[in-house]
Amino acid sequence: MVRNDTLTRLVYRSLPLASPGAVLLDIVRAAEKRNRTMGCSGVLVFDAAAYAQMIEGPSRSVEGLKSLIWSDLRHVVMWSDSAIIDQYSVSADLPMGYMDTSEMHRAGLPAPSTVGASKMDFVGASLWLRRAALSKYPSAQVLPAST
Repeated sequence: MVRNDTLTRLVYRSLPLASPGAVLLDIVRAAEKRNRTMGCSGVLVFDAAAYAQMIEGPSRSVEGLKSLIWSDLRHVVMWSDSAIIDQYSVSADLPMGYMDTSEMHRAGLPAPSTVGASKMDFVGASLWLRRAALSKYPSAQVLPAST
């Protein structure tokens, strides 16, 4: 795990080139192992037409994951943004959470294909993805740092 590094949040939206149902298990298994060792948290929401993901962690780790994600031939990234953050918004104990359309619907959240056809607002997307993560994984909530 990388220590003494600035934290970064990466948010992106992509279009699947392979059926999400056919590849999701492989994605989640690989990401859970890799993200945990890199000190990163993540949540991926998906439907048949889109992925949206938020990854948080040490900047060098997030950049490394970004390179892997961008080179993955199972999807094409349509939009991304990143920012330096003060603390995780989803615990690093959740290295790779995920939600499908039915889970998003039950949580009262829009599916990724209905949110921002080409470009998402970074802050809005971050809040939407955090809400998705915490609706399924409430123990992943990070309390604000005390001053």
